[in-house]
Amino acid sequence: MKKGFKLGLFSIVGLGVIGASLTSCGPKGSEETYDLIYRSWDLGTAQQNNAERQLVHAFEETHNVKVKIVENPGSGNNYWTNIQASVQNKIDNADVMMIPNMDWPLAAGYLLNIEGYVQNDTDFKNVPQSIREACTFGNGVYALPARMNLQGYFLNVDLVDSWGIDAENISVNSEFSVIEDIIDEGFSHVNESQIGLDTTTHWIDTQASVLDETGTLGYYTWDGEQYHLDEPAFISSVQNAKSHYQAKHTLDAYTPEEKQSIFNLDPEEEPRVDLWNKGGLALRYGYTYEIPDMLKYNALNSEYRFIGNPGGKITIVGDYYGINKETTNPQLAYEFAKWMSFGKDGFAKRMELYAKRENGGFMNTLPLTTDSETINEYFDLFGEGSGMDGLSDAFTYIETGGMVEGTKVVPGYLSARQTKKTGLTVPGPEGNIDNCNMFDLLNQCVTGSANITEYTSGEINIDDLADATYTDWWKKNGANYTD
Repeated sequence: MKKGFKLGLFSIVGLGVIGASLTSCGPKGSEETYDLIYRSWDLGTAQQNNAERQLVHAFEETHNVKVKIVENPGSGNNYWTNIQASVQNKIDNADVMMIPNMDWPLAAGYLLNIEGYVQNDTDFKNVPQSIREACTFGNGVYALPARMNLQGYFLNVDLVDSWGIDAENISVNSEFSVIEDIIDEGFSHVNESQIGLDTTTHWIDTQASVLDETGTLGYYTWDGEQYHLDEPAFISSVQNAKSHYQAKHTLDAYTPEEKQSIFNLDPEEEPRVDLWNKGGLALRYGYTYEIPDMLKYNALNSEYRFIGNPGGKITIVGDYYGINKETTNPQLAYEFAKWMSFGKDGFAKRMELYAKRENGGFMNTLPLTTDSETINEYFDLFGEGSGMDGLSDAFTYIETGGMVEGTKVVPGYLSARQTKKTGLTVPGPEGNIDNCNMFDLLNQCVTGSANITEYTSGEINIDDLADATYTDWWKKNGANYTD
């Protein structure tokens, strides 16, 4: 099989002569020409004129071009439906678009191979390696990183200190055993409406990579070519997650009634968020884009710290741009996508615009670069000063310990992780689940009575089922992406 994505870029080409302009219908009786059309879901309205729109306008000014923004682009599956309609109808067919994932537009054949643009680009070479590899498929590079957030543990430093655990040096560089210590200690404080961790179900996705001594297993065990759901590291991760759940060491193991009576939680609020805000949860597994709300609703003014995945791993959650292979201005489209994402000049302008916002203090992306000057400026403006310790420390592990969450970059991933029917009957909370899908099967192996070892060997091995989602996609579409 031709190597595909590996989870774990071109001297900057001058803009040169801009090709044929695009014509768009403006108000009745008028026409306006544009050099590019841009589609994204984070642009708000023209009246709001948010920082993303201002960044587009800054590109127009600095490059003396005009970019049309597609208004009302849709959301969720409707966003992708609108992209398909625009390609087919040639109406607002964007040159540069935020893509919902790489799977669908690659299968549809919409994306331009931009390998020739990225080969010697210093700014792209400064993008963390795992992200560069996530943009690579088959014989080329078909996406560019657009936004980046991190996923991992957030630590309530004050609460852990009050339990007698020295939290001063807990970080992504700590041994994973520190997480186990906090979980175990937290259980002894349940009668005080406190607990160590919200859930261990995310260990299905991340823990095998932390435990793997070979360094080959990424998010959900993906290694760039196949999954490893029958490897000991994955099996033991699921078993360990289950043992904590069964022992009621995690908040999600308690019934709604128990959450109210033991932890004094509001039934109208998300339990883990409510307990975290009230200062009773030591570890919350989440995303860096949740930081503004964490700080806003910090009832006890607790000291928080982001610690990634102790054991040296950082989960990268990204959004990606695709360039339409039908664009008449591929060079300009590349420069624009770069400006809006990882390019040093564009990112400097992004920081300037976000710092000026009335409700400033946090950006919608972390720096998509390993360039120290950019990173230092970012953390001066938005990092530790925002009240969230640990981000800059965790950021130093992105290059060596970064693993890219697979939803948006691995063809067939949603099926492999969630929707694929297994043909297996699995015990569920209210009786057997016939022809159980992957998500429910794995969830029941943690929160129910299902045993992971029964599904990782024998006639039906879920590892084979997961691998088939990728190989089937490749058999159907891979000829378009081979030399």
